[in-house]
Amino acid sequence: MVKALLRPIALGTEGARRLSRQLTRATVAILGAIVIVLAGGLWWATQWSDEVSVQRQERVAWHAIHVALDELALQQEAVAIWDESAAKMVAPVRDTDWLFDNTALWLFNMFQHDETWLLDEHDRPVLVAVRGQRVGAERFWRLRQDLSSLLSSVRGGPGGILGPHDRNPGRPLSEGSTVRTTARAIHDTHLIAIGGRPAAASVMLIKPSTEGYVGQRAAWPVMVSIRYLDGPFMRELQSKNLLDGARFSPRDTSRKGETSIYIRDAWEKPLGYLIWRPELPGRRIMGVLLPATFVGLLMLGALMFMLLGRLKHTLVERGALEAQARHLAFHDTLTSLPNRALLTERLQGALAERSHDVSLLLIDLDRFKQVNDTLGHLAGDQLIQEFAGRLRATSSGRETIARLGGDEFAILLCGEEASRASDRCETIHAVFAKPFDLLGKSVHASASIGAARSLGEAIDATELMRRADVALYRAKAEGRHCARVFRPRMDAANTRRARLESDLRAALHCNQFELWGQVEVDGQRRRLGEELLLRWKHPELGLIPPSRFLPIAEETGLIIPIGDWVLHRAIQGASRSSERGGGFTAINLSPAQLRDETFAERVVHHCRTQAVSPDQLEFEITERTLLDDSRTTRASLQRLREAGFRVALDDFGTGYSSLNYLRRFTVDKIKVDRSFVADIERSAEARAIVAAIASLGRALGLTIAAEGVETVQQEEILLLAGCDQLQGHLYSKAAPLDEKLMFAA
Repeated sequence: MVKALLRPIALGTEGARRLSRQLTRATVAILGAIVIVLAGGLWWATQWSDEVSVQRQERVAWHAIHVALDELALQQEAVAIWDESAAKMVAPVRDTDWLFDNTALWLFNMFQHDETWLLDEHDRPVLVAVRGQRVGAERFWRLRQDLSSLLSSVRGGPGGILGPHDRNPGRPLSEGSTVRTTARAIHDTHLIAIGGRPAAASVMLIKPSTEGYVGQRAAWPVMVSIRYLDGPFMRELQSKNLLDGARFSPRDTSRKGETSIYIRDAWEKPLGYLIWRPELPGRRIMGVLLPATFVGLLMLGALMFMLLGRLKHTLVERGALEAQARHLAFHDTLTSLPNRALLTERLQGALAERSHDVSLLLIDLDRFKQVNDTLGHLAGDQLIQEFAGRLRATSSGRETIARLGGDEFAILLCGEEASRASDRCETIHAVFAKPFDLLGKSVHASASIGAARSLGEAIDATELMRRADVALYRAKAEGRHCARVFRPRMDAANTRRARLESDLRAALHCNQFELWGQVEVDGQRRRLGEELLLRWKHPELGLIPPSRFLPIAEETGLIIPIGDWVLHRAIQGASRSSERGGGFTAINLSPAQLRDETFAERVVHHCRTQAVSPDQLEFEITERTLLDDSRTTRASLQRLREAGFRVALDDFGTGYSSLNYLRRFTVDKIKVDRSFVADIERSAEARAIVAAIASLGRALGLTIAAEGVETVQQEEILLLAGCDQLQGHLYSKAAPLDEKLMFAA
């Protein structure tokens, strides 16, 4: 009986133990799950915080590099666009001591420019300075090739890259340009390798700041400014942008706890890596809080709130640091006023709201150069600071006052303030009633003002800035110390371009376009075909070459109907090509045509309608087309080749020649540019380039053609180099298609 009573108790005890074990396991599992969730959440939060911090610092680093490039050109402009330096450089006998003291030495002392070169109009060295010390011209000759592309671009040479920091002659600013120099400053500014070292380099024409101060010249002298990325530039980048332990390395030698960004030049050539120790707030917090998370389950909730609080604090801290870096990037260091970049951003925002009336005032201190020349640059800086203070003191507080660079300021007025622009001009002139105390000397100053107003017009920031600049120069031309408002009659050049664009729209309907042809021959001068060339026969201006009207056609979209007209006439002409000697017909294509998804199919359809075989047509594209590496462009070229049409790469060697392009875009023929052919008789380098192109073409199984052949000697050299087809005045000049094409004797 006792056993019978004890058995249930024993069973109950065993059940209690079993339940206890189950509860223990459940509790451990729950606690473990909480620990895992907490630990996982902590790990994810810290990793995310670190990634956000690193990404922000990478953006800050990139932005700082781009700002440094713009500042390099802006600093250079202070002495390159200067009446005295221009006069000294074009003088029969150059005062090199003066040039050294007032250009190279000043740029080194003020801005730590590592090297400054002054070159004459033939790009020969006049002065070479390294770290504020004059050196021999052999350094220039040793490093000249590294800067040849920049020297060519700043003189209007072909093939240059128009970057966001460049102002090249005869070319509009690139889309997204951040250039801060004035319109007189012509320069080419890039990251580039010089003597194997990565550098920020700016090449600028030396011109007078006053129009007509020096007589008009066919070519201007040049100033080259260089800052090496692995020199004092890196220390400035580190201190200004809070990059801890920043250094530059040709290879990615980043160690644990460091990050890097890959830097290339505009030609996609590697320069190296910018490496620094990023601020990792999450990792720091993990090290502080992780031991505390194991104190006990009762503390887990409190620790989580503590973690979130610390994370928030850290992110706020990083946001404050980023805001500080942004302030430094968008404000002038001398006056603390907004700089050109911030003014442009606010101007774009104001113009985007069409309901807002916007006025822009450009202010230029009159004869500021005289202050620098007579009292020194310190007095000039003090004048700029005091003038900025007076502008602030007279401000309504509802306007943007900015310093654009040098002695140029701007004021942005929006809404009701815009209508009081003339009153603001009067208050600006009034601040000059009291003389300025500069280094203990009383100096009277004045300013010229140019104003432009949008009045709700659909206008962009660049155009409004340009109009104000035109008005400013009118004020200077009319005696200075006055204000002028932009009027349309000030802008005759734009009117002429608008008229040309208008006439171009009517040219198709008025049958003003003509197709000319020029034959292509083989090595025995047998006709193979002809290339079609477009001409515009303007009723008043006469025959206009494509170089004048095709850029306008591409900007306005007229290139599509014009290209269709050429295509229809070419296909019709191909069906009657036997009347002109037979062979293929070559047609030049625009990148805009290839971006049309229906283009290839329309070509195939027209050829079928006119009973033209695909092997009768050859389409010529330029290397600029290959840069438009879009899906539609590749698909159009592929469809044309699949249909049996030949594709030729024109002007090969003058642009972005790349084996990578020839891999991605399969072509049948490459045409050596006429610039190499013109020099082939007297230049061993040109002969070597042509031979290399021919060798490359043969290796890829391509036909090699050369254009611009004018002499028998050129013909012999080209045939010996391996060219298969020839084109030029030696065989036939371009002529309208209704004229019989005759071979040269």
